Amino acid sequence: MGITTGWENEQQKTIIITFERPWTWDDFHKAYQGMDELFKSVPHEVDLILDISKGGFPPAGALQEFRRVSEIQHLNLGKIVVVGLPGFFRGMLDILKRIYQGRYHPPDFLFAPTLDKAHELLARCVPGSS
Repeated sequence: MGITTGWENEQQKTIIITFERPWTWDDFHKAYQGMDELFKSVPHEVDLILDISKGGFPPAGALQEFRRVSEIQHLNLGKIVVVGLPGFFRGMLDILKRIYQGRYHPPDFLFAPTLDKAHELLARCVPGSS
């Protein structure tokens, strides 16, 4: 269990991070470092899928940790799709946006109930893919 990070496709256009309970902040930091290395390994735009459908409730300190990583911008970051977002997480994103409004620009998220729906969302967002 824990968190895995990797390319979602051979074209290296999408990174997927999959959370499976139980996971720790140490797992999270390692996954983030792996994601950072993947972003830096290619010059083109890369979309990000965060699959938290099996991730369970985050460990204590979630607001601070998620805010910290959301402030780091990757120049080639495309769209971010969150899969399986429980109401708690969506509420946490809304809180972050309100608390830090005007201090930094949080990333925009797309939401999908399943991985298949996430792929459909990304395909619809690509010009000429329909």
